[in-house]
This record gives sequence, C-alpha cells and structure tokens, in this order.
Amino acid sequence: MNVGEIKTRVKRAFGDESGVQIDDTDLIRYINDAQMEIAKENEGLFEASAVSASVAGQAEYSLPVDTLIFRSLSYKAPGEVAYTQLKGYSINEFNEYIGSWDGNTSRNGTPICYMIFANKITLFFPPDHNLAAAMKIYYNRKPILVASDVDIPELPEVYHPTIVRMCLAYAYEMDEDWDAVGAKGQQIAGDLRVLRGRDDWKEEATYPTITVLAEDQW
Repeated sequence: MNVGEIKTRVKRAFGDESGVQIDDTDLIRYINDAQMEIAKENEGLFEASAVSASVAGQAEYSLPVDTLIFRSLSYKAPGEVAYTQLKGYSINEFNEYIGSWDGNTSRNGTPICYMIFANKITLFFPPDHNLAAAMKIYYNRKPILVASDVDIPELPEVYHPTIVRMCLAYAYEMDEDWDAVGAKGQQIAGDLRVLRGRDDWKEEATYPTITVLAEDQW
C-alpha cells in the first residue's frame, strides 16, 4: 500500500479522519520511523555491499552514507584475486592490542584488522598502496524515506500492516493512551517475530546492491 492508504487506515483506526490530532507531517514521520525500526529488527532486510579504494598511508575511511547496521569488512591487497575478511576490534581492544595506531608511528602495510568508531573505519596497518576496490563493506542499509502520498514504503508488502500498527502506536503514545500503546506493542512484537528471517521478501524484486564509493574514482 502507498503512503496515502497507510494514512487513511491510521486516521480511521485512531478515530481522527479529519487529521485534527495527527496531521500528515506526523504520519510521514511515523511511517519513516516505522521503516527504520523494522529494518533494525530484521537484518535480512536491505542487505547491501559497497567497494572502496585504499589510499597509501591513510588509515581512516568513511562507512557508506546509507549504513544502518555494519556487518563485516573484507580486503584485497595488490596482486590478490579474492577478498579476505578482516578481524574487527572495538576501540578498547585497539587501544589495548595496537597501542601505536593513533600516533602516526606504525608502519604502513597490508591491513590485517580494523575498528569502527564514530562511523569511521580505521585500518591497521594503514595501507601502503593506492588500490581501487580494495575494501568490500557488507552492511544493512537504511530504507528509502517516503515523502508523499504516492510513495510506497520500501519494506516488503507483508510488513505494511505492521507499519500501520506502529504508526497507531506512535499516535496513541502522543495521546498518552498507554493501554492502547501496550496492546499495539504486543501486536507489533508478534508481527516481527513471525516475519523475521522469512525469505518471502526476496520475491518482491528487492535485491542487495553494490555501491561504488567516491574514493574508487582515481
């Protein structure tokens, strides 16, 4: 269903078809919030990968701008034909095991591990080469936001009734109707439990994508 149909269902169920309590701006925000929450709950949705270049002596790289959930990072050094998955560390582990990483004192080489902090990838060792498509990043991307009544949420259609329920829960929360919020919350949890991990969405012609990042262009 499109945004206009979702709005109609929410307003009718909420008892506010004239849009006095919840206006169209609220509902657009609710629909986009619902898409984001559902995408976070089911990591089988919106799987994507992107390739990025390495720059000699540069340790830090940006994640794709549409990253919702980072999954893994693989690297292909010069002369190699396949990517090798790198081991990821937290910033505390980086500080403990690789004490010189932030002091510009470590040598360059072929990266063997990485960390992610503040939406940045830090490679260790910093690459000693410029190479297009050196990194392959696997992640779950953010769903495309809706803005008008004719837009259709990018989530598979089986999730659209759940979007309606989540919009109602947001509206009930604004109205401080906590019993209704709790009831809708139980319905939503049940929906997500049933739908999580299903492969039906792949029949909807929504496929993972490979994005070429700006750094790939030399």
